[in-house]
Amino acid sequence: MRRNTHFFAAFFLCLLLSLAGAEESREKEKAPQAAGKPEQNIASFRNNFRAARKEALSANKLLLVLFTISDQPSGQSRKVIALYKYGRQFLKQASEDYVLVHIDLPKDKYKLSYSHRRQNETLRARFSVQYFPSVVILDPRSPWGGLLFRYTGIHMPTDLLKDLEERIAPHLKRIRAARAKPEGEAEE
Repeated sequence: MRRNTHFFAAFFLCLLLSLAGAEESREKEKAPQAAGKPEQNIASFRNNFRAARKEALSANKLLLVLFTISDQPSGQSRKVIALYKYGRQFLKQASEDYVLVHIDLPKDKYKLSYSHRRQNETLRARFSVQYFPSVVILDPRSPWGGLLFRYTGIHMPTDLLKDLEERIAPHLKRIRAARAKPEGEAEE
């Protein structure tokens, strides 16, 4: 009987020590962010479409929406997520003219909350996204987020931005001009 008691006491002591060590490592990870140092992962994609649309309106930017299925068997969406969400050069170039939004539609519906799933399904239906991964460019000034352009499949992010520069040039010119105006000047 005594052997079992000693064994369980030693087991619980080891368990408590390992939990305390894990807590300390979490504290150390949070410390640089709390000290004002920038986070290493610079991914700036949003998940909330309404908040991103408001941000795009206030900053005079377009919306670049990435539709993926993260648990897709072929893994195409995972490749695209890696290219777009974690590519520093793409994020730097795209953040000048676009507010970035990631809409994920996993097959395992319980990976997302009900409201998040509902938002994502509504957006997929609204913009007729049938193939994944897809990139949709929207004008936030129109009441329903006017569709400007849609890409389907895997594209290199920098090639996508170059192609968009040509295809939606009037829209980019308009938003850049709106940002260049002094704040006191009214928009026509």
